[in-house]
This record gives sequence, structure tokens and C-alpha cells, in this order.
Amino acid sequence: MSKSNEIKVMAKPQGRIQRSVLEALQQHPSLTTTQLAQIAYGRDGEFENHDIIRAINGLIKRGFNFIKVRKGLVNRSGYVYLWSLN
Repeated sequence: MSKSNEIKVMAKPQGRIQRSVLEALQQHPSLTTTQLAQIAYGRDGEFENHDIIRAINGLIKRGFNFIKVRKGLVNRSGYVYLWSLN
């Protein structure tokens, strides 16, 4: 199954988040974890960064490659990371 077909058949909630992450990173060169969460859950929705990390880890297992860069900024939970597709 090709990667584009895998994106279309993801139906579980975690799959929806994975699809949102992939689509967002295809449209934007790099986004922070929080920005990805806001895109995945919508501006009004409640978002959790750990769900985005879990989705990215699932995509890595499916064969997608990501670049994670730590920015110098620090938020409440630690460092801010920028994600991009490799």
C-alpha cells in the first residue's frame, strides 16, 4: 500500500490526527508541536501535545521521516520543538 493510500484509510481518532499532521507539514515547511495540535483539533478544540507526539511516532513506524529541531524558546513544559517532513 502506498503512503498516500495509507493516509486516506486511517479512520481511527489517532489516524485522523496523523492525517492532520501530515497534511499540515506538507503545506508548511515547519511547525511547532503546539501549532500541529491546534491544526489537528481545530482552534476551538482542546489540544494536547502528547497526542501529536504519539501520532508522529506512529507515522515514523509507518515509514515517514521527520526532522525535529529544538528552538531556544522554553515554554511551560520545556523546550519548543519545530517539526518538518524529511
